[in-house]
Amino acid sequence: MKSKTSMWLTLGFVPLLLSGCGRTSPDANTREEGDAATGVSGQAEGGQAGLENGLDYEIAEWFQFKRSATVLTFDDLSPGQAELAIPMLVGHGIEATIFVTTANAEFQDYLNLDIAARNGIEIANHTQSHVRLVAPTGGGGGGPAPTMLERLDHEIAGANELIRARIGVVPTTFAYPFGYDGSETIDYLISSDFVGARKYDPVIAVMPYDFAADEREYYRISATDAYVIRDRADFTQTLDFAIETGGLYILVYHSIHSDTVEDAWWEPISEDLLNEHLNIVQDRQSLTWVTTFGKALRYHRERRSARLTLNSETDVGMTLTLSDELADDALYNQPLTIALTVPSGRGQMALSQAENVLRHERRDNRIVFEAVPDGGEIVVRYR
Repeated sequence: MKSKTSMWLTLGFVPLLLSGCGRTSPDANTREEGDAATGVSGQAEGGQAGLENGLDYEIAEWFQFKRSATVLTFDDLSPGQAELAIPMLVGHGIEATIFVTTANAEFQDYLNLDIAARNGIEIANHTQSHVRLVAPTGGGGGGPAPTMLERLDHEIAGANELIRARIGVVPTTFAYPFGYDGSETIDYLISSDFVGARKYDPVIAVMPYDFAADEREYYRISATDAYVIRDRADFTQTLDFAIETGGLYILVYHSIHSDTVEDAWWEPISEDLLNEHLNIVQDRQSLTWVTTFGKALRYHRERRSARLTLNSETDVGMTLTLSDELADDALYNQPLTIALTVPSGRGQMALSQAENVLRHERRDNRIVFEAVPDGGEIVVRYR
């Protein structure tokens, strides 16, 4: 694992905070022949590829061998997010993450959140009342102050329960109000089965692939403030640079306004500008995996310990097991993309996992498919 660093770089118009290690120049030729950008000929580090027992495979760094992962996030559930951003995301067919402050959701009667959830948009947790998660200093009415655990229970577990009751989903990712990621909050999120958490800083942060040296790093992930790069040229340049790094790029939006929807809560941008951003992202979906915060983290966490093993092989096929070291298989169920070398001379094939048909693509002597770690035996049948 590479060491984690933080450095400031200059990217033309603003400083760029590159968290972690990795490629540093937007003009550099940063993709190597045979890597995840071009296909499946390279071998990944550690447990993500193997040549054992005659089994030659690679697990893509990102879904479908995309060069990078891009996540659009929206904080607070402001009026413009509910009325404008959600329908726009659905219309563009773009997955994203809405970090919901439930006090705001209650005020708007959870407007459009059910539509968002049905269309692949992640409904995530941003507390009940958007307070800084620090130890309380005094109680109301002369009583004792609540403990830190009581505050976390109220703000985080309470928000999860409200969202579950109204939308029918239980959030598994979190964004810190005001960006504060205290150690007690991280401990609480880990013990409460959250897969990760995002900070907020008014900077541009591009995360390299090896951004998480340990588990706690998944709970202090940096992001780019979309308001800082709202200009079309700046937005495009930063996104293209992020794709070149091959890592995780997260954007944070706040207020969205139009001629008919007032929304000036924080860092407002226009409906037209958001539409421009979405068009730019949409045009690059062949290069970057545009997904939710939760899916990106699940994929990254699963892949770092995933193994593909050969159980049996005959003249008519083989059976395989894809496993990882994560304990909660119900929580970590994101399919991983695998490129597997198959015996020469084989024609058409049929793949399944736990009796579910797996779609696959033939690339020379390899088949590329998606499977869920610990999701059951994978069967490859030669036709």
